Amino acid sequence: QFDLWGSSRVPVLDRVDLDLSGRLQFVHNRATQPSYNLGLLVRPVTPLSLKLGYAYAFRLPSLAEQFADDVFTQGYAKLNPETARTLAATGSIALSDRVRARATYFHQEIDSLIQYQWNPMIYRSVPRNFDRFRSDGIDVQIDVALRRDLDVSWSAVWQDARQSSLDDGGLREAAYVPDFKWRFDAAWSGGAFDLGGSATFTAERAAFLYDGSRKTIPSVYEFDMHAGVRVVEHLRLNLS
Repeated sequence: QFDLWGSSRVPVLDRVDLDLSGRLQFVHNRATQPSYNLGLLVRPVTPLSLKLGYAYAFRLPSLAEQFADDVFTQGYAKLNPETARTLAATGSIALSDRVRARATYFHQEIDSLIQYQWNPMIYRSVPRNFDRFRSDGIDVQIDVALRRDLDVSWSAVWQDARQSSLDDGGLREAAYVPDFKWRFDAAWSGGAFDLGGSATFTAERAAFLYDGSRKTIPSVYEFDMHAGVRVVEHLRLNLS
């Protein structure tokens, strides 16, 4: 695999910039694939910035998805790459020197989404390409500097995700995609020491199994903490 990356920002008008970035990926025995991001950035007033962006991206199937052979899964070598198209509109504003907020509306469609399907003939899960995946949602984030040495942030995503199924041509609830997820982070630094932690909530997720039944994963909370100390100039210890 060989990748070429590039990016540029071009001023179009006063307070209006055009962003363009992307990559060209060359992979043995596969067609050359491009990915790119195109954005229009507008700053109408000093604390406010608006951005309209469009992105096209692809993901090659992993080695495990193509060639796995174990007790639970079997690979499928003829998988197609996933291709995603995303349209996003973002507004960002500095409410004060210490508070900044951002909100994004996004619409995403994926062709040939790769997901595992249970095969009752071999009693193993096999990855397959779905025809279509679609998601609409809102992503928000608030960053607050409580003090010079203490920062906190909260972010959340609401989305409605739908996908086609192998047994019919319609769209239904996407497998194991939560409707709601949030994350809270805090970080403190002072002298040679720093502390931090986060909490993440993921709402209930579900999927329809091969026999038509519905499997549900309950809501999940995750917590983590980390601490660090600079012992000497070139030595630092971290615990998480």
